[in-house]
Amino acid sequence: MRDALARRTGAFCLGDTLDHHGSHSVILGPMRHAIRILPDVLVPALRAEVFEPSMLDALLPKLALMGDDLHWWATALAAARPAIQTP
Repeated sequence: MRDALARRTGAFCLGDTLDHHGSHSVILGPMRHAIRILPDVLVPALRAEVFEPSMLDALLPKLALMGDDLHWWATALAAARPAIQTP
């Protein structure tokens, strides 16, 4: 369920919890940068006799931006978690 929700919202799952009432909560973080593999990149890679990773080099700038987003979230959560007290 959480993966499908993340795909629909353009977010990624930061975690999930089960509270003392048995309710399940999904914590999603927004992603500012999507990685869309468009046909001009994908089709030649699929049709190639031998796949070379360099065929996907056009995706590297977006991958770097997404990596920066994930790093920001990981750093922010690591700093915030000690301040949160759980029952």
